[in-house]
Amino acid sequence: LVSSRNNENPAIWAMREGAQDFIYRGDLKRLVPAVEREVQGARVRSERRRAQEIILHMTHYDALTDLPNRTLFTDILGKAIGVARHTNEPGAVFLIGLFQFEEMNDALGQSFSDLLSKQVANRLTGLFRECDTVARFADNNFAIIAPSTDLDAAILVARVLGLEGMTDLHGSSQQRPRLGRGLFRKRPENRDLGRC
Repeated sequence: LVSSRNNENPAIWAMREGAQDFIYRGDLKRLVPAVEREVQGARVRSERRRAQEIILHMTHYDALTDLPNRTLFTDILGKAIGVARHTNEPGAVFLIGLFQFEEMNDALGQSFSDLLSKQVANRLTGLFRECDTVARFADNNFAIIAPSTDLDAAILVARVLGLEGMTDLHGSSQQRPRLGRGLFRKRPENRDLGRC
């Protein structure tokens, strides 16, 4: 803040209101260093904000696939269940585990396993709607939240996923996933959902 008044009351008020510096108009040689300090401070604040955004992203998304991780998935599932309770619309949850993933990792290496995980993530993301959440829980485990999905649709999707499997992924032999499914709603269904 540059002022023509050379007394401390306006300076104290300006600093309380957020001014970084108070410069008397008769002492403008202090202006350049004050501007340089503010530019540097703005740069530091911007870098800090960007670092915080990166850290927040890393705490909620899988580093390899950029899918939501278990923490974010659990949060989204809680919200989806809350909406289902409020609207009485059912939703489905699918849990998918890649069969013999660890054996493939041991035999073919980490880079192959990483590529397979990325391809599975892309395939699952392409199979589900934009309003659904596809997440990666661990190396070989994925989960999906499908709001507004009834029992018949959940069974159909589970059968399609189970029958199709994850074939032709990076030239590997057919990869059939282990698949679990369940429904959530205000009044639970009394039907056994079991495994496919």
